[in-house]
Amino acid sequence: HAHTALTLIEDASREALAELRAILGVLRDDDQAPLEPAPTVEAVEQLVDRARTAGLDVRLDVAGQRPERLPDAVQVATFRIVQESLTNATRHAPGTPARVRLAFESDRLFVGVESGPGEPANGHGIGVGIMGMKERAATVGGSLRAGPVPDGFRVDAELPYHRAE
Repeated sequence: HAHTALTLIEDASREALAELRAILGVLRDDDQAPLEPAPTVEAVEQLVDRARTAGLDVRLDVAGQRPERLPDAVQVATFRIVQESLTNATRHAPGTPARVRLAFESDRLFVGVESGPGEPANGHGIGVGIMGMKERAATVGGSLRAGPVPDGFRVDAELPYHRAE
């Protein structure tokens, strides 16, 4: 289980560093900056597949109809929230099943990740990863709740993709 968790953490770290390098390269007007596209909602399926390959028993459910155009920031936030949630599930609740839910509504995306019971981060409380997920949700005008539930741990995010007027 430790190897699986470390593999997912390594992949997430590598992707986050590449994203930061790309942002810094653009800000510096660097010709060597990576120009790979930001992660999308469609990439969540690949993320779930990678977690399965790494040994996590995870299911992906999608409800509603995806709009033709989702803002890039909402797509990146969705991907990173699912990524961090699956990393946490692997790290803190190894061997328990997880479930990822994406529910599209007319003006917002609900993201939910549930995992089985596990050990708290560093033996206590909410960790830095959850704080980062809350900040990601807030950057797009959304919200995120995370915490223990009777059968494990749950992350719920609400990410608006256009504001009602």
